Amino acid sequence: MLLGHSFGGLFVQILLERGLGAAGVAIDSAPPKGVLPGFSSIRASFPVVRSWRGWRRVLTISPEHFAWGFTHNLPEAEQREAYERCVIPTPGRPFF
Repeated sequence: MLLGHSFGGLFVQILLERGLGAAGVAIDSAPPKGVLPGFSSIRASFPVVRSWRGWRRVLTISPEHFAWGFTHNLPEAEQREAYERCVIPTPGRPFF
């Protein structure tokens, strides 16, 4: 079973197409090459794309950007708790 969100969702689709999984769930997948993303997708990836030499660094989403993209309906205290529990620094290279 494969599960992926955003860029991970695109990987799930690719792996399933290649026969490398029995089943998969792709949540809000990133668009494949040749498909233009919508405004929300561009805004969501902007912090990675705008960072100087982001493809060579480990990046972390800011608490404000995390709240905008994932937890905007939660009270502020729960947003902070979710940020501390769920956000993991990650390489910027896959975005480029």
